[in-house]
Amino acid sequence: MTEAALRRVYLHVGVPKTGSTHLQDVLWRSRGGLLAAGVSYPLERREQHFAAAMDLRKAAWAGRRNPDWDGTWARLAAAAGAAGVPTAVLSSELLAAATPAQAVEACGSFGAAEVHVVLTVRDLARQLPSAWQEQVKHRQTMTLEQFVSGCLGGDGGPTWTAGMGRRFWELHDVPAVADRWARAVGAGRVHLVTVPAAGARRELLWERFAAVVGIRSDIDPLGGPRSNTSLGPTAAELLRRLNEGDVGRLPPPHYDPVARAVLAEKVLTRVGPADEPRLVLPPEFADDVAARAAAAVQQLTEAGYPVEGDLGELLPGPPRVPAPIPDDSRLAEVAVRGTAGLITELARMEQRLRDRSPLRRQPGQPAHPRQPGQAGQPGQRGGERWSPPRRPRRAVAPGPVYMHIGAPKTGTTFLQDVLWHHRATLAAQGLLFTRERYDEHYRASLDLRHTARQPAGAAGSWDRVAARARHWPGTAVVSHELFAAADAADAARAVDALGRERVHIVYSVRDLWGLLGAEWQESTKHGRGLSFDEFLADVLERGPDGVVGRWFWSVHDAVRVLQRWGAGLPPERVHVVTLPPAGSEPGLLWRRFAGVLGIDPDSVDTTVARPNASLGAAEVTFLRQVNAELAAARAGGQQARRHGGETRAAGGRRSSGGDRLDRSQRGRYVKGLLAQQILAERTGKQRFTPPLELFDDIRARAESAVEGLRAANYSVTGDLAELLPRRPVQAGPHPDHAAPAELVAVGADALTGLVEHGVRLRTTYLDGPGGAEPAGTGVAAVLRRRWHRGRVRLDRRLRPVARRVRDRVTALRHAPR
Repeated sequence: MTEAALRRVYLHVGVPKTGSTHLQDVLWRSRGGLLAAGVSYPLERREQHFAAAMDLRKAAWAGRRNPDWDGTWARLAAAAGAAGVPTAVLSSELLAAATPAQAVEACGSFGAAEVHVVLTVRDLARQLPSAWQEQVKHRQTMTLEQFVSGCLGGDGGPTWTAGMGRRFWELHDVPAVADRWARAVGAGRVHLVTVPAAGARRELLWERFAAVVGIRSDIDPLGGPRSNTSLGPTAAELLRRLNEGDVGRLPPPHYDPVARAVLAEKVLTRVGPADEPRLVLPPEFADDVAARAAAAVQQLTEAGYPVEGDLGELLPGPPRVPAPIPDDSRLAEVAVRGTAGLITELARMEQRLRDRSPLRRQPGQPAHPRQPGQAGQPGQRGGERWSPPRRPRRAVAPGPVYMHIGAPKTGTTFLQDVLWHHRATLAAQGLLFTRERYDEHYRASLDLRHTARQPAGAAGSWDRVAARARHWPGTAVVSHELFAAADAADAARAVDALGRERVHIVYSVRDLWGLLGAEWQESTKHGRGLSFDEFLADVLERGPDGVVGRWFWSVHDAVRVLQRWGAGLPPERVHVVTLPPAGSEPGLLWRRFAGVLGIDPDSVDTTVARPNASLGAAEVTFLRQVNAELAAARAGGQQARRHGGETRAAGGRRSSGGDRLDRSQRGRYVKGLLAQQILAERTGKQRFTPPLELFDDIRARAESAVEGLRAANYSVTGDLAELLPRRPVQAGPHPDHAAPAELVAVGADALTGLVEHGVRLRTTYLDGPGGAEPAGTGVAAVLRRRWHRGRVRLDRRLRPVARRVRDRVTALRHAPR
């Protein structure tokens, strides 16, 4: 057919918050069936009708005008005519704000075709709360009461402007919108479709719209169209508070794709309390709104517009009781769920961005973006390689091999970072830190102990580390806290592999009182959901038979650990380094450790090392609840997949996908990003300790350990008396009893940090080569965009090939020699 075949055009011009997103999604999903039925929905991308509306109105969005919008309306009108079918449908709720002249221009774009205008309309009492939460999704900080008051001509609060009221009524004054379009097409061609009352069948709105356009309402089964998601009272209040902070200060190009599109619309709309009612109009405005609605119905009736539905549905019903003001308990609950959901969404977003990015990153660009100035995580620095010199620069005799076996939470991360950062300097002095990759000793500890789950490339890593230490003519160091968990057989094998006559065992240890809290938070960082009381009961009461007690005592029973590792070695070659008490000189632990190794402690700069970040009472409790939420979502997703549909996770909330984070994503996002970067950087963290009623038991255990170490006559650097805890003057905060207000504050910081990370992800991947499409108009811009798209397509085809080649090279590199 030719353009002359187009006989009728239906312009769905809004108004906003009347189910327009749902209708547009049905049209988008049904466009193939519609075309076969003689109706075109002309667009190539979902956002094209939005761009066309902005082009027609010569409007800006958030103060910015995209040059790519220019000419979109004309191209869309031409596409409608070129579709070769008699009917076309175009839809954008922002057309409701078109001026009379713009309405005439729009209708004249379709030649001789008969243009009809469709207005979906809704009662004002439901419209106002819906419009408010949409404003909150766009960085607004006013309360619902302030918003409604401002729209009705009252005090809108300190952030209200006259422009906000004008823009609201430009889009939502139904009689005025209908009149503007009626001047262009006539009142008989302005069709009103009323939004059904709450509780009506979901399909009813689409059936009414289809009846106006003259298409079969069953052309799409309505199995998957999306609706414009709504925030509940608690989620809206949480987002509003985030907007008052750093999130709201993000510029629109950063806020919209992360805070609005991901946090608000994908996460917070799904995590409200199950028993929470919807947002409703504050009752103090009911009379004013009812009067305005009655006046609007009268004007529409007198104008004689065709109506599909019932204009009586525009009259508000009796005022409904509003939801109570969200308290801190509900806000904390939504903050936890929102954090868990946002972590999952960011992991998915990162994967999509990585798939779209070119094979070759910018020089120096990290594989996983992190905060500026933040030290990398082991997983992030795992790709950093270093080849030590074959021999030290000065001749040295074969020296000892120091096997630093832990224990965890005794400053090991700090010591390892000092050794890693200054590995070249130390090698020149004759001391070799025997790892070529940042995480190689971690992998070697797993390989030595034959753990069931190991990362790729871990097999054979212990033999390579041991060989490197044996062949080094000077002093060598192997260090990782997980070596402490080796049993007697694995420990003996390690000592023999390093050379029994050269080996020194180094074990750093701290007082049990502080250790218990540190290990609980570390287990929480790794995904455990035990409360502090549950953790303490498992470790102290069940001991080695406990769920976490088995691991705890395998690495922290100093006497037994050193019996396993020191078997057959002279006691003077088994070194115990005590962790200095709180308040000691910052570099004292390094001085003690360097003294054992026989190196000058002042020859390196210890400020480059990162300490293992610690959390306060409220931070650990918040993290524990996030872990529990991720676990519940994962279980719900698995159940949904087993039953082939949607199910409900803990708390009655919807769970359709569950937690699809793999092991590396959980480690990177939960431990690395949320715990060790975002929460650890909070100020005012409150240190916590076990309950005072446990002090005597813990002190007795510490005394027993000190007696055992003294009896073994090991070489001690520091003072074993530092392992004996002192009774606190008063009990610290109990993390299991963190106040909801504290958790709300932690949750706000967590969500803010995650949103900022999402912005960095987009900046890293989309602003790099091959990221965002070149903008602009003209022949040159078109050619640049075509070149860009071709390069991205080629990149996607080459990526699997490159991955297979890389995996093959890795396998050959780590194959036994």
